[in-house]
Amino acid sequence: MNVASWLDALLGQIFGGGVEIPLAAGVNFTSPLAAARNPTTNVIDVTLPAASITPASLAVESSGLAALFVVHKAFTALAAGTADDVTVLSSAPFAFRILRTLPVITTAVAASSVRLRSASGGGGSALSSSFATDVATEDPVRSSPLTAFPSVALGGSLFLRRSDRGVAGALAVLCMRT
Repeated sequence: MNVASWLDALLGQIFGGGVEIPLAAGVNFTSPLAAARNPTTNVIDVTLPAASITPASLAVESSGLAALFVVHKAFTALAAGTADDVTVLSSAPFAFRILRTLPVITTAVAASSVRLRSASGGGGSALSSSFATDVATEDPVRSSPLTAFPSVALGGSLFLRRSDRGVAGALAVLCMRT
């Protein structure tokens, strides 16, 4: 079935050779799209729903294939001189694996760093490399690299540990559901 026929089916009309073919009773086409044919121009207007993909609808990794998603968190600078934690995710809606951590530093503090952890206060497991935050950059220097992709369990948490809360920026974490 080509796209036009699918859209016509969505509207309850199928045409073949310029002639309308009536749909059999009980045929039900479902779609997340909304569509309407303009009777004047005969153009089909298609509208996507506001939220067509929810986190819970992401497919679980299967046979080495998985849908990727990004967890994003901006963080602002506070009074410098003290370590703190930025809560990135308080309760994971499903288990996932972290593939890449991408911090962007907009406000730097000398001799400081950030690192994803599974618990606040610098506790739990390291979930990313440590990134130097002594220079404002979109590609901070990475140290203490991990040797495997870390996992977060259902209900698990992500915290960005700042060695100095004067550091500001944004964080994107590339993940896949497991």
